[in-house]
Amino acid sequence: MEEKNLNKNIAGIRNAMTEMKAEMYAIKNPELAELDEYRKTLYLKVLCTVLQYENTPSDMQILYLKRLLKGLGTDEPVEEYMRKALDISDVDIREFVGYMKDSRIKYYFALEGILLISMGDYSADTYEYLAELIELTGISKDELRGVSLVAKSVLQQDSAYYDQAKELLTDDLQQVNFAPYIKNYYAGAILDTQHEKYYSAPKGETLQLTLSGVHKAEKITYDNLVLYVDAGCNFDGCECVTISNCKLMPANNGSIRFESIGKLQIENCEFLDFENRVAFFARVNSIQINGCRFENCGFTCTGDRRGGVFGTACLNNAVKFEFNGNKVRKCYIKAKERHPLYGVSGVLICLSGSYNGGLLFDFLDKSKKVEVAICDNQFIDCQCINNGRYTEAIISGISSETDGVKIQNNQCIGSLTRLLE
Repeated sequence: MEEKNLNKNIAGIRNAMTEMKAEMYAIKNPELAELDEYRKTLYLKVLCTVLQYENTPSDMQILYLKRLLKGLGTDEPVEEYMRKALDISDVDIREFVGYMKDSRIKYYFALEGILLISMGDYSADTYEYLAELIELTGISKDELRGVSLVAKSVLQQDSAYYDQAKELLTDDLQQVNFAPYIKNYYAGAILDTQHEKYYSAPKGETLQLTLSGVHKAEKITYDNLVLYVDAGCNFDGCECVTISNCKLMPANNGSIRFESIGKLQIENCEFLDFENRVAFFARVNSIQINGCRFENCGFTCTGDRRGGVFGTACLNNAVKFEFNGNKVRKCYIKAKERHPLYGVSGVLICLSGSYNGGLLFDFLDKSKKVEVAICDNQFIDCQCINNGRYTEAIISGISSETDGVKIQNNQCIGSLTRLLE
């Protein structure tokens, strides 16, 4: 009896472990996740018809579907979508095909169909069914060759096949971001087009890049890289720039200029030894910097200046700034000499529209609703050096009483213990 109970308990534990694996290795495809619930359900129903047509799904196939569902953030279990697939009609298929013809989602469907079918032991009829669906969605033979090589790369976890696939990708396919499927083993440019750039490396591997010149792609992502920032590095006119899990250091006294950016996201990064500020912002609508470490970064100047780690043009008119869960250590703003008429303040940032301050907001523009969150940060051994007249502080030009401002749970450790000017 005890042995039976143990076996039952272990079986339950293994089921729970399968769910944990699905969560750990979730396939997070933003384009699929952004589908409305009706189209997302239709996509999964048709995919499950491929899985179940003349086939009993294997554990590997079920796990893959669970990983996909976790990435999509769906509430229903795999079994529910498989049940819905049994009731699919020709009307559903017509609607599915009609939508896919005008959408890049069809390439993800082809890839996932090939992956699923390759994990099982299928008959020729199943392959023909999938081929017919792919053909009806408007994917050409040349495109299918490219997608098939991507699938081969994923199945064998072999970067060489993805490099071959990149040589075959048509203009439309070059716009498709396969990062959710290959980033766990591929190092380099997953996507490098005029519209989007995506560079990444797997955890445990080191890939170094130098950021220089002007970057104008609509969407740019750097993930898990070592980045050397050269002088003259400028991101200009991008809709979205994402830098995550990266280590950034200056080259040739470099810093980053972000200009006319829709959304900037910097997460879980390290910034080391920047002497000309980490970054300068001009007309950036939304800035989110979370979970990062800044070490020995600052700015040395002559005359009045505010903002040692970040600088900006005046009247920036951003609407959102978020700086949460970061560690800022030994950062500074420094005047070359002490002068009673001039001053330096705002080691991290100046949140006002004043001259040479103004990191983000022109608070004189009352028509704009701004959101500021500066929470759960540590500021350790930071300094305002040779300050002649300003009240020394980590952040200048803003009050915690300003509408839309949330400043809480921050620590200031060392000689400079004042957070707000």
